Amino acid sequence: MATSGTLTFGPGEQAQAFVVPIVDDELPEGTETINLRLSNPTGGAVLGSLPTAQIAIEDNDGLIRTVIIRDRVGAGPNWTITENVSWLTFSATSGTGPSLVTATASVTGLPPGTYEDFVIVEGDTGDSPQFVQVILRVVQP
Repeated sequence: MATSGTLTFGPGEQAQAFVVPIVDDELPEGTETINLRLSNPTGGAVLGSLPTAQIAIEDNDGLIRTVIIRDRVGAGPNWTITENVSWLTFSATSGTGPSLVTATASVTGLPPGTYEDFVIVEGDTGDSPQFVQVILRVVQP
């Protein structure tokens, strides 16, 4: 999917941000790339020495997921994750406030099949504890 647009720099500005839409799917496909190219400067502007860039998009359909922990009202909580699933580890098991936590599954030693379990997330506000279902499907390569 090609995307194009115009970046407008004010006097003295050297950086601009823009959004590139990415279509998410559930197919494990490895790292994908986006090629970026700046061109056609106007108003006397000159492109620097790096008018192109390549951005890598890591596969989010494999064994790593990001989990958002937050209270329904958006603030807090103090939280704890009980790691009771042998094939799943977390980048943090406790914290305060809205948090992003990475969950990583390990298929080492697991035969093909579907593995289901629950992770317990406890907090000091709202509906605690929460039992979060986790499912891992291991397929024959």
